[in-house]
Amino acid sequence: MKVFISRPMKGKTKEEIEADSSLACRLLELAGHEVFGGYQDNPPKTKHEALWCLGASLKMLSRCDALYYIGERTKNTELPRGCEAEIHCAGLYGIPVLYGEEGLRRLCFQGLKEKA
Repeated sequence: MKVFISRPMKGKTKEEIEADSSLACRLLELAGHEVFGGYQDNPPKTKHEALWCLGASLKMLSRCDALYYIGERTKNTELPRGCEAEIHCAGLYGIPVLYGEEGLRRLCFQGLKEKA
């Protein structure tokens, strides 16, 4: 299964972004999933740089079977606007969205089940 990882990136370095989700990426890959999403190298330096990055993320998302948001989500959780847009688009196009530790467990279990 191809899994897109959505995570906050604003104000973080490439290393910080990768560190935030390295455990989830590793677990998903060990379970047999192909992982997509991440830092965009060399976006154009304009006032709409974030929009360019979102477009690149949506291209990756279009090739995936599920979206995994590394954080938890409750009714009152306010997500970064890029993550919110990715999640919204996934929902509009029928891509399942999973959140936090429980979502990670479900994806890993599903991957291991598919490998068996």
